[in-house]
Amino acid sequence: MASRIHTGKIAWSIDLSADSDYTPESRLHVGQRLEQSANTRRLLDLFDQYQIPATWFVDEAASETPLSNITSRTAGHEVAVSFGQRVVNGPKRQLATALCRSTFAMQKLQHSLRAVQFPSPPSNEQYELLLKNGISVVRICSGSVGRGADANIRPIRHGLWTLPSPVAVTGGHWPGSIRAWWLATAAVLSAAEERRHCHLALDPATLSPRSLGWPLLAKLLRVQSGLRREGRLEIATVSALVERLMSKQHSGVGARSILRAA
Repeated sequence: MASRIHTGKIAWSIDLSADSDYTPESRLHVGQRLEQSANTRRLLDLFDQYQIPATWFVDEAASETPLSNITSRTAGHEVAVSFGQRVVNGPKRQLATALCRSTFAMQKLQHSLRAVQFPSPPSNEQYELLLKNGISVVRICSGSVGRGADANIRPIRHGLWTLPSPVAVTGGHWPGSIRAWWLATAAVLSAAEERRHCHLALDPATLSPRSLGWPLLAKLLRVQSGLRREGRLEIATVSALVERLMSKQHSGVGARSILRAA
């Protein structure tokens, strides 16, 4: 059973699996690579400005150089790894190898890999493999978008939690983008008022350099920063929120100890 929470809690997921710096270059043409790299730097600057941490989901083949651009920022971001159908549906050894490779890359940056994304719910064997590798959060990319403030982060196995369906924050064209940002703001306010969890997901590929999404994102971050100052909202990476919830459920037992026991 999920623990009762005393303040609203926000978790940001930034989907960089289509970003040029975090995937093999063959997947994008030159124009896309330049534009999306600039988007990532601009996003990092904006989140740092308001000191709001986020979980950045990158392709499992990402190199360590661009990853250090995230982990070295002052807002306390974390890097998570997205595993595609090829790895998830392949032989068990393929996923195990990919997990070891990703974990080693994070360790070189003095960063722990605690969250991953799967395209579909993991099998029982995959759950066990994730636990053995110290993963505490699995985000399942089902393609559906929920009302993030209506569902809490929940345990799905002993020591392993899943995120609620996200509220999609998009920088697309008017009027669709206006509606998306209005829903995201409403979800944040609802989370603070009703002391719920809210999971927000942003795809940088939807933000063009002159997109209306940039000032709307700045406004949304200002709202969150204000609610945090008032003590009504907690903003953290997905694994940080989960570890706090786990420590509340198991008084006196740290989250990492639970994972090791599992």
